[in-house]
Amino acid sequence: MRAVPSTYHLCVKFPTPGGIKTLWGDQKESRICFMSEHKTDEPSCDAVIQVCIDEEHPERCVVIGAQHEETLRAEFFALLKENINAFAWTAEDMPGIEINITCHELNVDPTFKPVKQKRRKLEAERVKAVNDEVERLLKVGSIAEAKYPDWLANPVVVKKKNGN
Repeated sequence: MRAVPSTYHLCVKFPTPGGIKTLWGDQKESRICFMSEHKTDEPSCDAVIQVCIDEEHPERCVVIGAQHEETLRAEFFALLKENINAFAWTAEDMPGIEINITCHELNVDPTFKPVKQKRRKLEAERVKAVNDEVERLLKVGSIAEAKYPDWLANPVVVKKKNGN
């Protein structure tokens, strides 16, 4: 059968002696089937237990489902405490990570001209939070200040007379 399915459009197209026919699906029925198959019709919130695994840093906590047996939970937390040095809780915990691993690039078409957006003013509390985060990222070397030449920072548009 030379059928062409499209889950995005909820349809299947296939050739018949009378031409190409299309079978359309029903989004509502599809959702009901999905929910009944995966039993996600009601959200489940299992109880969790939060445990600090680093006494020197009380904010470093992990959670595990409360439905697990006490012995399994104890073994799990003991394993985590034993291997605490394997965790990176902040950027400061990851010195020496190569830039090609941590670098983020925007998927921007280089043929498009950049557009300068209007400046957005933040509340004083948010300004402080942003400045603190920038300082922290600068300190650990995750970001660096971009230095542009003067001519690039303030472009000058030269208009020619008579379109020449």
